[in-house]
Amino acid sequence: MIRSKTIVVLESNEALLSEWKKALAGHEGWDLAYMGEDGEEGLRQICLLKPDLVISGASLKGTDIFDVLRTIRREGLRTKTIVTGMPSDTMMGKAIDEGAYRYLVRPFSEEDAIASVENALNGCEDFITRREHLKAVHGRIGNVLIAMHIPPHLKGYTYMCDLLVSAVERRSVINQIVEMYKTLGKRYETKWKNVDRALRHVIEVAWKRGLKDSIKEIFSASACCWEEKPPVKEFVAFVSDNLAFENIA
Repeated sequence: MIRSKTIVVLESNEALLSEWKKALAGHEGWDLAYMGEDGEEGLRQICLLKPDLVISGASLKGTDIFDVLRTIRREGLRTKTIVTGMPSDTMMGKAIDEGAYRYLVRPFSEEDAIASVENALNGCEDFITRREHLKAVHGRIGNVLIAMHIPPHLKGYTYMCDLLVSAVERRSVINQIVEMYKTLGKRYETKWKNVDRALRHVIEVAWKRGLKDSIKEIFSASACCWEEKPPVKEFVAFVSDNLAFENIA
């Protein structure tokens, strides 16, 4: 008989805790062993249950995610951790460096949440491999956009980074571009049409600064057949395809 994978959820936000309960319920092979708002009790449960996966908010009552990650390391557990929090490169980088499997940026869809859990429970990557993988993806995408002469201070730069990270990790994002605009709009507290406008603006900036030549330099022999500024969907598909070809996905 195959052992069920045990999951612990720690979340100080009651509404989000309820959403996790609803999302995780009924999945065959998953045992939702503990859910709670209290971080200190959560640490005790982690040591007791030795779960396969911990899903935790960045801030908890009585402690924080870094205490959770340090406890998992100190106890020598093979537990993977999905951290949820607001957009923050600093927090994301620190969580990954401390051993988190993934940093899931709020707000996120139920589909993204379930996909992250499935990947964590079924994936064969160890912590070091996953940490280095995520750092490589984020670093490479940032370098590519800068090489395309897209200034990091533009709002569209941040939106494009997030969009490309999602597209590299989950190819179906390209066919759900408007839904991604809406997700980014909620994440950064703006209208989805503002996200669309900002993304089109950064492509326009890159185009005026020689996007076709930049692509040839960045992706070596990759052919760029655009004769005019590409729409966002085509741009994201092309760049994410080439990044995947580099085997960073």
